[in-house]
Amino acid sequence: MNSRKKFPKKYYPFSDELCAFMDREVDFYNSLKISQPKRFVFVRIIFTSHTPAGHLLEKDEVIGMWYFDKNNAKFKQDFIVNKNSDNKEFISYTAKKVVKKFCSRYVQEIDNFFFEIRE
Repeated sequence: MNSRKKFPKKYYPFSDELCAFMDREVDFYNSLKISQPKRFVFVRIIFTSHTPAGHLLEKDEVIGMWYFDKNNAKFKQDFIVNKNSDNKEFISYTAKKVVKKFCSRYVQEIDNFFFEIRE
């Protein structure tokens, strides 16, 4: 899969590094809602943020990607953490059932995301 070709910058504001990571880490990619275009419509907005200065995870960039769920008529989100904000390692935080299906160190339960942020 060539994510950069599949997700051109004009329509998908993803970094080249994130696209390359999705190509290398198939379970990571499959854990994201963008891998299910029949169900989820990508909303062309991405939010990025960081935890406050002095926080244990302050160097990590948090990426929020939004979708419309056609099956349930509501908006949903993927949370991706760009470890150390260096565009080399990304972690998808998602539902427990998705984690069980796509076993990878780059796919973690959403509860872990909230726990890590609270520390």
